[in-house]
Amino acid sequence: ILVVAIIGTIAGIAVPRFGTAVARRRATSAAYRIAMDLTLARDSARRSSQTRGVAFDPSTEAYTLPQVRDLDHPSGTNYTVALSQPPLNVDLVAAWFGGDALLSFDMFGIPDSDGIVVIRSGQEYRAVFLDENGTPEIRTLTKFEATPLVVSPPVKAELVGTKL
Repeated sequence: ILVVAIIGTIAGIAVPRFGTAVARRRATSAAYRIAMDLTLARDSARRSSQTRGVAFDPSTEAYTLPQVRDLDHPSGTNYTVALSQPPLNVDLVAAWFGGDALLSFDMFGIPDSDGIVVIRSGQEYRAVFLDENGTPEIRTLTKFEATPLVVSPPVKAELVGTKL
């Protein structure tokens, strides 16, 4: 009976930590996916010498690269990532690029504005900041750092949080 009690106590401690680790990994993976897709849109604009966009939609928790073909569905559909669906399973909390959730890269890969995307998995928040040159940077945010970014969009995407 004592052995069962010890195993139960250890399991009671380990399960919440495992849940936190899963949330941390999901948030980090999704942030890297967003950063890589912003880089994909920027590089696609440079290669094609044409404007490329990224449209974030917090209501559907997804984003689309309209001029980029989806590699999983080569029938000509747009490249779309549903953040709330497996394997990512995160919430798109906010996306701000110059006052809206639309981002455009010109033929030189320069974005029309800097901006920020905030995602959440459980209590883990990540932000992907995009600078004026189109370079993304991922940061870990606390709930207190993320809340003002959600309530009122920043005039300029200033870095907060801890760099990953």
